[in-house]
Amino acid sequence: EKFIHLDYWDQIAGQVHYLTRFYKDGMQKLEDEKILARVDYRQLCSDPKGVILRIRESLASRYDFKPEITLQPPDSFTFNSYPDDLPEKERFAQLLDALANSDRA
Repeated sequence: EKFIHLDYWDQIAGQVHYLTRFYKDGMQKLEDEKILARVDYRQLCSDPKGVILRIRESLASRYDFKPEITLQPPDSFTFNSYPDDLPEKERFAQLLDALANSDRA
């Protein structure tokens, strides 16, 4: 609701900012032993099956639950990254900084 009348740059920046804050706050409230797995995006892209198997093994060792893998993931996904000097990336970073500063005020 807060961002509905803003341009799409501000809407997306607001969504990213507040979702990131929500997830960081939630992760800080969790105790380390309650975190099942941390997934790195690069690792997920390069070895999705390995990540799924690691999560599956964590479930098995922690909860004696081993879900069946019914579909096979692809061998890998393309990892997309963009150069830091793109004007759009700079604009987005400025919008996120402004939101972070407004949180501190």
